[in-house]
Amino acid sequence: MILDACRNNPLPATVRRSSTRGLAVINDVPADLFVMFSTAPGETALDGQGKRNSPFAEAFLKNVNSREGLLYMAADVMRDTATLTGNLQQPFFRGSIVSDKYYSLNRAGTPQVAQPAPRPAPQWGEEVIETGNLTVSTITSGTLEIRQGSEVIGSRSISAGARLPINNLAVGTYTVRISYSGGRTEEKIITVRKDGTVVAAFDYQPPLATSGPTLTPQPAVTPQQTPGSRPPERPVPDGFVRIQGGTFMMGSPASEASRNSNEVQHQVTVSSFFMGKYEVTQREYQAVMGTNPSFFKGDNLPVEKVSWFEAVEYCNARSRKEGLTPAYTISGSGDSRTVTWNRNVNGYRLPTEAEWEYACRAGTTTPFSTGSNITTNQANYDGNNPYNGNAKGTYREKTTAVDSFAANVWGLYDMHGNVWEWCWDWYGSYSSGAQTDPVGASSGTYRVLRGGSWYFNGRNLRSAFRDFDTPSARGSDLGFRLARPSL
Repeated sequence: MILDACRNNPLPATVRRSSTRGLAVINDVPADLFVMFSTAPGETALDGQGKRNSPFAEAFLKNVNSREGLLYMAADVMRDTATLTGNLQQPFFRGSIVSDKYYSLNRAGTPQVAQPAPRPAPQWGEEVIETGNLTVSTITSGTLEIRQGSEVIGSRSISAGARLPINNLAVGTYTVRISYSGGRTEEKIITVRKDGTVVAAFDYQPPLATSGPTLTPQPAVTPQQTPGSRPPERPVPDGFVRIQGGTFMMGSPASEASRNSNEVQHQVTVSSFFMGKYEVTQREYQAVMGTNPSFFKGDNLPVEKVSWFEAVEYCNARSRKEGLTPAYTISGSGDSRTVTWNRNVNGYRLPTEAEWEYACRAGTTTPFSTGSNITTNQANYDGNNPYNGNAKGTYREKTTAVDSFAANVWGLYDMHGNVWEWCWDWYGSYSSGAQTDPVGASSGTYRVLRGGSWYFNGRNLRSAFRDFDTPSARGSDLGFRLARPSL
């Protein structure tokens, strides 16, 4: 195999070649020779805008060890490159593959020739019923009912905090309803797809009783003491949760599988703040900015293909629309814009990296807020590449609605997976000493991204995992969520 990543015709003079420089169409390719280009002839391949790898290289590295054969691998690379670039870049290949072989790299990076995994033979003459799976989660107990059209498929009680798997449902559309005490009902319309798992997450909580003492749940971290001189906390805005301040260990322990060297553990104290329950949706972004840049379309899907600059502009625009004081002052134009943050105002903003990890962990010290592993029933990521050798799951190849999975114990959805989330901070090395309300490096080239995405592997969803990109970068897996001061 010859792989050409946007270079001149790689074949020797014995094979007919273009006389022009740059990407060229290769004709008369000999048997068992395969040439793949990162983009179409006459087009320019994207370089990744400051990322370690270009979109094409990222897609190739992800799929190169496919055991289904070279042509299937090439098709997967073409699909993933197009998705990562919003269809701006479409690889293509030329080849005359006659041997049933594929090539992979061993741990030393040496090409190995092996036989592809056999594909199951089709079975003829029998009816196949396609099925998928449903998981129902709820914060409050009630009676669960599942309907398909007017037919009741099943009904049973469901306890508070349950995650109830319902497997082998026939492919189709269902209404999932929970009836709570006091006459309150909540329902969701879901679609079960072949061999997939869809999650119906219910987050209704009954109002607290007005008589007697009110009990406030405490995070599983060292709580922060509130001096009596501080002003009273604001009411929680709609769509937000109050994150009670405290002290935690940021970063990952040396024993954590797949950890990176930039995750040095250190003690951090975070003040209380409000954080959005959900990633900013396309409906919310459209309502404020009058446009929707997303590759995957849907009102309740997270907005994506939003740069860091566009995220802070949205924060200011929404603040002005709701009568709040904008948190950011933006000067200049283009990629040379400078942004300063006024921490004393009440407007919307991006969370700091420390706030983000504190909220993501929700009092846990494990790799994920779900424990030592996370499945594709709990988050949207590439289930073909699970964490630490765990069982494979679903690869949905797209974003999912922001309420598709259960929230963490502090009420935040999609802190793991779906889309990467921009943070305020410039990317830089951690301080090894204890810190209070850190805001990252004073300057830099890259802004911090957290949480992993639908396209990335399980290891990238760890609470401590750090990514970064240039503030002008956009992608079909780059989004954000909002924060606000609680005082």
